[in-house]
Amino acid sequence: MCCAQDAEVKITSLEEALKKFHITDDPNNYYLARAVDEENERALDPEEKPHQFTENNSEKPLIFLRMKSADRRKGYIRVYPGMLNVSSTFKTIPVTAVTTVTEVIQSALEKFGLKDANTDDFSLTEVHLNQGVHERRMEYNDCPWKTLMDVRKKSIRKMKLTRFYLRQNLEPLGSVCVCVGSLPTGLDTSKYETLISDILGETMQFCEVKSVFASYGMVFVSFPAADVAADAVDKFKSSTVDSKHLFVRVLPNIYPELFPPNSQPLLVLVNSKSGGGQGADMLAAFQRLLNPHQVHSLTEEGPLLGFYAFRSIPDFRVLICGGDGSVGWVLSCLDDVVQELKCKMPASAILPLGTGNDLSRVLQWGGGYSGGESPVSLLMAVDQAQEGLLDRWCIMFDSPDMAVPDTLSNDSAIGSIGGREDDPSIFTMNNYFGIGIGAELCLDFHLQREEAPSKFHSRLHNKGVYFRAGLKKMVKGYSKTFVHEVEIEIDGKKLELPTLEGIVILNISSWGAGTDAWGPDKDDGYVPACHGDGCVEVLGLQGVMHLGQIQSGIRTGIRLAQGSQINIKLKSEMPVQIDGEPWMQAPGDVIVRPILTQALMLTKRKVKVKHPRRSSSSMSRPPSSKSRTIFYED
Repeated sequence: MCCAQDAEVKITSLEEALKKFHITDDPNNYYLARAVDEENERALDPEEKPHQFTENNSEKPLIFLRMKSADRRKGYIRVYPGMLNVSSTFKTIPVTAVTTVTEVIQSALEKFGLKDANTDDFSLTEVHLNQGVHERRMEYNDCPWKTLMDVRKKSIRKMKLTRFYLRQNLEPLGSVCVCVGSLPTGLDTSKYETLISDILGETMQFCEVKSVFASYGMVFVSFPAADVAADAVDKFKSSTVDSKHLFVRVLPNIYPELFPPNSQPLLVLVNSKSGGGQGADMLAAFQRLLNPHQVHSLTEEGPLLGFYAFRSIPDFRVLICGGDGSVGWVLSCLDDVVQELKCKMPASAILPLGTGNDLSRVLQWGGGYSGGESPVSLLMAVDQAQEGLLDRWCIMFDSPDMAVPDTLSNDSAIGSIGGREDDPSIFTMNNYFGIGIGAELCLDFHLQREEAPSKFHSRLHNKGVYFRAGLKKMVKGYSKTFVHEVEIEIDGKKLELPTLEGIVILNISSWGAGTDAWGPDKDDGYVPACHGDGCVEVLGLQGVMHLGQIQSGIRTGIRLAQGSQINIKLKSEMPVQIDGEPWMQAPGDVIVRPILTQALMLTKRKVKVKHPRRSSSSMSRPPSSKSRTIFYED
């Protein structure tokens, strides 16, 4: 075992320990140590392996990840500006174990070019980026270097994710907004207010429920002052609803009027579970590069919290780090929260961390992040990306025996908004909708991944599982009755189906992890495919062999139609999938219609970007007519 913070992991080397704890600087700064007894430990020799010391029934870690000795008496800290109108991203301040906050503020003001400012008008805030953003306003007699060394004793990674912010004391402090989640979903607004009132008691008279999102079980509550909010936060954290602990976050106060003219901040939403650990790495990287309050983990609170924090910003962009499911999740959440936003159509870019990543391929962000492009270059690419519209489609299933499919994950690109059990189920499609053989292979893969998620750790392995599932289907054979069990009407005309085993309705030109199933333009009466023209392409699949030929680029799908008004009748239970999320669908009607509001997406420009000479951690804003990556909060 190895312990470097609040968690323990199994490791076999120093390099693996650094990777597990997402520490990316020079490995020569660290070493592994073995616990000798309750109070002592010794450094491991290079030839020793941590797994040699595994003991059964040991409740304490035997191996520790340590940082090589640093002088606890003195060192350097970085001080970042809060809402200060300065050009520098941070200043490096020399400190000792007895240097106080007051002395740090004086030095920082001088280095930021504000030497005439009154020290009493400023404060220093300690910010921890480990598992969310946690802040503490430091006392003037606190010693930042001693504080940092105390953090280092408990967790190297937490020390690496500790920042110090110089902020101006604003009077009055203003209201405080608190997000309360993990509440029951689907209740009336009045019932959420009753739940909040029951928890807060007398404190309820000082607060106001600003927004309720019943489908998320999330409520945003406003308090007139920080002390009242602090008391409420303690009550929320100590309370449970339906035996569940509440999710509680204090939102930053963002002041758009303090932004530079024409600024366009960036909201970064990261699925930290995507990409076999890449998501967690990118979350930490963007938190170090940007203001931590503009970087949110989708796995912790979902996209709603980030959007609501940005509600008062008139213009901003979004970077979605994850797979196609994460992209769909964010776009669907944007639909739900758009009425609360001052920016009605923020443009979204994609950092592909999933398996298929078809939408990111179409928008030129690639089929998967390999780590070759630095986070700084990614931010500059987002800054220079071109805006364009993406069609989105509503798919309604109306089946007498319909139940909400339990195979759908929380990271799904789709979401049922049906109410009663006998209501039709409605989903949103961004990429494609499949029925038949292609959806069945997707379902087989999905079920295998649900059984053993730890085995699906790489894109290459995932494609191998798909390949083996296809071979099994090829040997077993597939029902030839598909065309007798499905009826399709497009723009009022019934479609005569040839012999097929499945169909796919395409909104984008990439399908099945990068395949161009529709094919290049040709003289066959169809207009060129486009993801923003209000039409979808309908093509047929003749079987597993045909699927393999499409994947290899030998053939394309059977072109059947283009249109925007699609009605489908399923006469028997069928495998279906929407944007890679599969399930077995009961017989009934399927209606496909365009959603009135298109999504504004960012396409990566194919230009060479010169890397800045300065360190990536010192980046403030990329050169552009609009400032897009940094904002300041209180």
